[in-house]
Amino acid sequence: MGGVIDGGADFDTIVYSGGVWTQNHPKVVNFEDLEINATHHLTLSGPWDIGGRTAFVNGGILDVPDTLVAGGLDINSGTANITGTADINGETDVDGTLNVPSSGTLYTDSLLVGGGGLVDLEGVIQSDSSVNDGSFKLNGTLQSPLTNYGFLSGNGTVIGNVTNNGRISPGNSIGTITIQGSYTHNPGAIYLAELNSNGRSDLIAVSGSARLNGGTVRAYLPRGLYKDGYSWTILRASGGINGTFSSISGQPNSATLSLQNHYTAATANIIVDRKGFNEFGSNENTKAVGTGLDTVVPLAVNGGTSMEHYLTSLDFDHTAPEISTVLKEINPEMYTSFSTSARMSADHFTQSMRKRLGQKNELLVMGIDKKSDGSAIMTSSQTEYSEDDLYNRNWQLWGRAFGGTSERDSDANNEGFSQSSAGLILGGDGQVFDTMRLGFAFGTSTSSLDFDTRDDGDQSSIFTGVYGDLFLDKLHIDFSVSYGWHNGDALREISLPTTTYFVDSDLESISLMLHAGGDYLFELSSWLLGPTMSLDYVLLSTDDFTESSGSVLDLRITDQEEDHFISRLGGKLTKAFRYNEAILVPRIELAWIHDFNSDDNTLSASYVGFETSRFEIQGASVPEDVINVETGLNAYITDRFTAFAELTANFGDDYSDYFASVGIEWLF
Repeated sequence: MGGVIDGGADFDTIVYSGGVWTQNHPKVVNFEDLEINATHHLTLSGPWDIGGRTAFVNGGILDVPDTLVAGGLDINSGTANITGTADINGETDVDGTLNVPSSGTLYTDSLLVGGGGLVDLEGVIQSDSSVNDGSFKLNGTLQSPLTNYGFLSGNGTVIGNVTNNGRISPGNSIGTITIQGSYTHNPGAIYLAELNSNGRSDLIAVSGSARLNGGTVRAYLPRGLYKDGYSWTILRASGGINGTFSSISGQPNSATLSLQNHYTAATANIIVDRKGFNEFGSNENTKAVGTGLDTVVPLAVNGGTSMEHYLTSLDFDHTAPEISTVLKEINPEMYTSFSTSARMSADHFTQSMRKRLGQKNELLVMGIDKKSDGSAIMTSSQTEYSEDDLYNRNWQLWGRAFGGTSERDSDANNEGFSQSSAGLILGGDGQVFDTMRLGFAFGTSTSSLDFDTRDDGDQSSIFTGVYGDLFLDKLHIDFSVSYGWHNGDALREISLPTTTYFVDSDLESISLMLHAGGDYLFELSSWLLGPTMSLDYVLLSTDDFTESSGSVLDLRITDQEEDHFISRLGGKLTKAFRYNEAILVPRIELAWIHDFNSDDNTLSASYVGFETSRFEIQGASVPEDVINVETGLNAYITDRFTAFAELTANFGDDYSDYFASVGIEWLF
């Protein structure tokens, strides 16, 4: 068909219900409309001009591969494919589907996309105004102001101002919508922003200004490890940003992570607000464990390590109570108890030497001692004793077996533990100057530690020391130096929400203890009493070690060193009795013990592979102030044989210690 198609003076419509119209270059006049119905396919080959009439697509498909000139385009339920050029000198209404691929161009006075309409633009649409109430896939160029009430997506460009009252989602996955104009985001509007764990995100890039009148940002955080403040830019406006979004939805189901809106003068961003793992700790030590994990997070991001995967699991798979459980389980506080145990063992050894010196002092003040030939002497308080009798003594060997228990109750910050100890000490001493006695001692002990948790441990110790004293009438001064080696075996059972495993670690440490003390004893009636005092210095040093369970949460424990200055102020009361050929000397002592550095029991740890992420744990030490009660009995049974027994009790805040010992002395 060619030439002119004339519909005459009446109202006429070209109705197409089948086939393909292939005639080129028709001139259609005096027809009101071109109508495509049903499911039929009409291809307008060549240039078509229907004047000021409207092309209706009521069903089927209209293809415009070349040129179409019309007064309007009304796509009701069908599809119009404009692969060429359509010049619509009126309104284009889309309630069906309008496809404008990269080769196509649509010129229209106005574009109205209805609620059921879809525009898929890869080419160009030029319009004086555009309103979208349906779905607009913008992957080309829209040269028009746009008011959006529907859904706007794609990677295209709008040359004109955009007002969003609906939903906007740049990209077909992650992408950018470019606006050469201004952007307004109104109340009720939604920005669907897709985020990537590597930092990519959807973006609205505006050459002008952006006005945010509220509305919502809806974003979903992909699984991954994020440091605090990790951000994505979702809106950039060269002309500046005024206002804010009202909220952000789609928050992750996480106890640690949330998304927040954040703004600069020219950008709107989404940032990760990370709640620190330390906030899930139930006390200062478990908070410190969490702080260690917090410092690991930025180091582990994008590292592909097992630690990164585990921290991601904590963020996305663990509830708040489960995270608290993890911190409690991996808390290495139990290791600090081994230094406390070593200190207590060293103190037992030192006090054994001190008590040995105290026994001799009491006899000398009373005028009771053994002669060099082994026979017993006893003088009254009124009788001067002979220095030859009291100082010209042979060497004596002694031995002491001891055992005891101590308990440190749990408190708000520390778990409790108990210790059972037993040991043996051997020593010898003799007179070296008129008023000085020197001796040496060797000892060994074993301790078993039991914790309020499922952890337990053992520690063996070996000690050596030298001691001595000065006897200046009723004033007695004693001193000692001891050195100890300690080997500990710690077994930790770590029960996490997803697994249980065991950690077996060896701890090697040494101790140095310096002691100086004395007493001044005077006679009151038949009793001997007086004040006592001493000052001790204790240095404890533990080698570093690394847990080796194979868990991602294994810890490296650095060298530990702690020192204590300990004072003892008290008094002593004693009396000598004869029983047949034996001399019995009971004794009671009461003292206040003060540690000037009781808090110096800290442990520095880091997670294996992340040694810069150190955190410190404060251990439960012996309390700052302790009341000490001692009772003892020395029995001088024969000329050369002495037996003794002692009970010691220490009481402090949440602390108790009970210690018993028996021993013998042999003169040769």
